[in-house]
Amino acid sequence: MILVSKKFVTRKTPALAIGHYCIGCDDLHFVPLKAKGDENFNYKFNLATFKKTFHFTWGDDASNQCRYMIISGTIRYFSCCMHNYAGVAMTLPDIPQHILESFDIKPKKGTSK
Repeated sequence: MILVSKKFVTRKTPALAIGHYCIGCDDLHFVPLKAKGDENFNYKFNLATFKKTFHFTWGDDASNQCRYMIISGTIRYFSCCMHNYAGVAMTLPDIPQHILESFDIKPKKGTSK
């Protein structure tokens, strides 16, 4: 994975995707991207907007979910989220150091963290 801004990483496998830090889940969430641009994402890393909502689930329990939108650099969690940020809107957080280290994420060549 490569750090492309303080808020986003990219990966090429298993599929081209862009990821960001979810403070509620304390993890990275990824969205697949098309190889030649994607109309879902505006590619403005400081004021990112995704047209579609994010919806992540895990395990067998349907209540294990994280759902939100990212508009103009603000993450807006839906009230159905299982974590303490349900119903909260905040500036999309930077990816914290412990996540960078645990995933061995490197900065894009020619940039610094």
